[in-house]
Formats: sequence, structure tokens, C-alpha cells
Amino acid sequence: AMAGDRFGSALSESGDKIIGDDKTRITGNGAGYRINGRKQYCTGVLFADWLAISALDAADRMTISFVPRAAEGVRIIDDWDSFGQRVTGSGTAVLENVHVDLGSVVPHHRGFERPNTVGSVGQIIHAGVDLGIARAAFRETLHLVRDAAAAKGNGMERASEDALTTARVGEVAIRLEAATALIEHAGRKVDTAQVDPTEEHAVEASLSVTAAKVLAAEAALEAANALFDLAGSASAKVALNLDRYWRNARAHALQDPVRWKHHLVGNHHLKGVKPRSGLL
Repeated sequence: AMAGDRFGSALSESGDKIIGDDKTRITGNGAGYRINGRKQYCTGVLFADWLAISALDAADRMTISFVPRAAEGVRIIDDWDSFGQRVTGSGTAVLENVHVDLGSVVPHHRGFERPNTVGSVGQIIHAGVDLGIARAAFRETLHLVRDAAAAKGNGMERASEDALTTARVGEVAIRLEAATALIEHAGRKVDTAQVDPTEEHAVEASLSVTAAKVLAAEAALEAANALFDLAGSASAKVALNLDRYWRNARAHALQDPVRWKHHLVGNHHLKGVKPRSGLL
């Protein structure tokens, strides 16, 4: 990684009922291992030098193996067909009797035998992605509204003179400020849980990061919608490609539905149900 190598994930599988219910298997083979399976929604694999592959061992314990993308038996299929997140380099990884060195396998299951921040760190990264989309859409909105003429018949010359437009811009800006503050707050909770990994700290980190992810995802969709509401029909020109903000925000939110996060947070506060292994 320090030398500039790129890593792609080969973790998700189609049809999983629960997290970690992998069909991909890793088996002992002399001085190493062999992996067989099929991974989908593999972020970054098209550009990767290495794959991080999740697989269950003979005792159904989760492992992560680091394998060169060019290894024999690895086949990458460029089949990502979502309308959003088009440049994530995602695809399918087919693994056919792939050799793995002994020193390249991490016993990932051991990380969940105690309180951890694995889920919190992953979630806060995704919250950052949502916030980045929101900020970019908002930046485009300001640029277009400042230069846009007012709607015909309202007696104004510039769209920026409209009080309702100004208020809407302020509303989106406040949402972005709130999402930014909550991500920073959640980040401090994650830091605390990493330094002092008690169950209480791990749960607090998960809850804060989950709240940040919800707000950031909602802010991204709101900012992308407001862009078109305020910039008008000119913003819909294909050449501007501004729809990418909404498409990216919408596709990204589908991978980890916000509606379930509301339920999980409520379930904790109302019934005392803790996040699963530090995950929400």
C-alpha cells in the first residue's frame, strides 16, 4: 500500500441472508490454502492490484485473504450495471482454486471475539462518501443559481434575488453543516472505542456513526434534488452530467438502507438491543 498498490474488495455475495453467510470457502492445501467461490459488488476490483477476499474456513470461521489480482484462478468480470456509482470499478470476482500463501490469510473472526470498531470505521467512510456527494451537488447549485436568470414574470432579474430560492439554499447548507458536525462527533466516538475498546464505547461509536450515516445519506439526496429544483431546466442538459450526483447518492444509499438504521437505533434505545458485533 505504501508503494502505491491498489486494493479492491471481494467480500459481498449475491443472495446472502445474513452478514458473514458466505458460500466462498478456503481450504488447506499443503503449505498454503485454496479459495473457491464467487463474489459480487466488488468495489475497486477493476483497478486493483490486490483483492481482499472473505471466505469461511473448515470450521465456518471468517477469514480475509490478500491475493494478487493477477493470480491464477482469479477472473474479474466487468458487469456493474447500476445507474449510479459508475466509476467505483466494481464487478464480479470468480475464484477457481486460487492459491493463497500461509502468511496472506487473516483470521478475521478473531476481531469479533471482543468489542471492536470494524463496523463503525466502515460506516463512517460511507458517511463521508455521502457528505462528499452532498457538498459537490451544493457547490454546483451555488454556481448555477448565481448565474441563472430569474423565472419569467416574477419581476426579478436574477434567480438569486428570489427569497424562496435563498431560503432553500440556506436549508441545504444547514443540513450539510449538521451532517459534517455529526460525522466529526462520531469520529471522536470511534477514536475513543479504538483506544479503549470496551463494549460500552463500541456501542456508543456504532450508534453515533449510524446517526451520521443516516443524516449524510439524507443530505446527499436532498442536495442533489435541490440542485435541479433551484437551477431549473438548464441543469438537466446531458452535457452537464449533473444527474450523477443524484444517481450516485441514490445507488450508494441502496447498499445500506437508511430505513433499517432507524429501526436498529430505536430498538437499542427502546429495548436495549445492542448492535451486532459492533455493527449497525
